[in-house]
Amino acid sequence: MAENKKTNLATVRFSSGVGNTLQIKFPKVVSSQKDNTEYIYYTEEGEYLGGNTNSNKVFISTKNEYDKAKEKGNWNLLNIESNILKEGTKSITHNFLIDTAGIIFAESSQYRYNKNNFPEELKYEMFALASVYKANKVAFAKNTDTKKKYVGRTCQQRNNAKSDKLAIEAIIKVYLLNKEKDWSNGADMWDGAEQAMYPIGEDSFFIERGKGRIELHMNTMGWRISEEHYQKWKKGVTNLGVIFKAPKEKFTSSLETPPTINLTSYQKQKMKEWEKTVLFKDKEEYIKAMKELEKKEVFEKNKKEKEKNRNLRFYSENTISLQSRAVYLGTIFWKSEDNIEKRIKK
Repeated sequence: MAENKKTNLATVRFSSGVGNTLQIKFPKVVSSQKDNTEYIYYTEEGEYLGGNTNSNKVFISTKNEYDKAKEKGNWNLLNIESNILKEGTKSITHNFLIDTAGIIFAESSQYRYNKNNFPEELKYEMFALASVYKANKVAFAKNTDTKKKYVGRTCQQRNNAKSDKLAIEAIIKVYLLNKEKDWSNGADMWDGAEQAMYPIGEDSFFIERGKGRIELHMNTMGWRISEEHYQKWKKGVTNLGVIFKAPKEKFTSSLETPPTINLTSYQKQKMKEWEKTVLFKDKEEYIKAMKELEKKEVFEKNKKEKEKNRNLRFYSENTISLQSRAVYLGTIFWKSEDNIEKRIKK
């Protein structure tokens, strides 16, 4: 018996023994087994429908389709190859879906708003975050408490919070299914409100903040923000309760140590005695001297950071690498330029 793979027919040959052969084709018997495993099911809008939370596969469905399959116990009605959520060609797990949604949730401006009452722009912010994260997989929020709390909530708890579901929707539609436009407008990184807290006169590469520190991108990468994006970011950051001090444009800090004033012995003595007592007439002179010394210390510290920090491998003094591409609420999205020769130069 020979098998015809193109037509799924099996051919049987009968010989008469005198040179004549009769060929008869029969339909090939194909296994009709279907996968009736109960996995986990979501709508494209991020709503959890039901299923096994430890599932190694996630399927997209509608509530109506899910209810029918659940009533009959026929999960194979939902377990269709075209409904599996995949990153590339690999099926994602439920843990991956929630973990990634948690990152987008924590990076967004959701903390300022009620979980079920927030501006429409939060949606575009999360969609833009998902778009950029899909490309670079870089996010400060990977290990934050906000993200951990999000992951720790039950599926039903997330269902009861629109902002929680919105983060899942962003991962499904933007990160996995490519069903949304690129709301980041071609950006490859973003910054939140914390970058807007420092004025143009702050030249440090890194600022200690809480238990960690943040890299000031206006100093290590340089940025230029369009007027439209600048006003929008200022409004968004202010609405989050943060004092906005960011410059519209700043070139990267130079590593050349600025000259300091030559202090007289009288000034040095006054600086030593400052904490004890100082006349009001000396205050202005003292502050000027201290600022000069502090500025020198900042540049010396930046030099050391450049030498030891691999994250500063693309640093180039007096250049601009970042240009604004979009702003939603407290988040600004940038297009960066690693090629030093192509950067904007002072």
